[in-house]
Amino acid sequence: MKRILVTGASGHAGGMVLSALEARGLPVRAAATRPQRLEQPGREVTRLDFTDARTWPIALLGCDAVFLLRPPALTDMELTLIPFLDTARASGVTYVVFLSVAGAE
Repeated sequence: MKRILVTGASGHAGGMVLSALEARGLPVRAAATRPQRLEQPGREVTRLDFTDARTWPIALLGCDAVFLLRPPALTDMELTLIPFLDTARASGVTYVVFLSVAGAE
């Protein structure tokens, strides 16, 4: 495994996934719209905004797995998460764990 991108890493669920992966010594990159909230020594962080496709390739660089947390504010998957997943696949991601919100269509 090259690296795991953890989306929503500044929130509760994403933060717990990030901590668990770090505790196991796995290579991770923490992603959030405000990455400065995640900075600490030795942690790799990046800005990721599902509404800004320019942030996707940088966040995905060198990753082959993604923990994908669907932000509740995103409603149009055709414009956000589906193109993000297409970019992830084209970038070499082969494994995705997806966590959605309760009641999602």
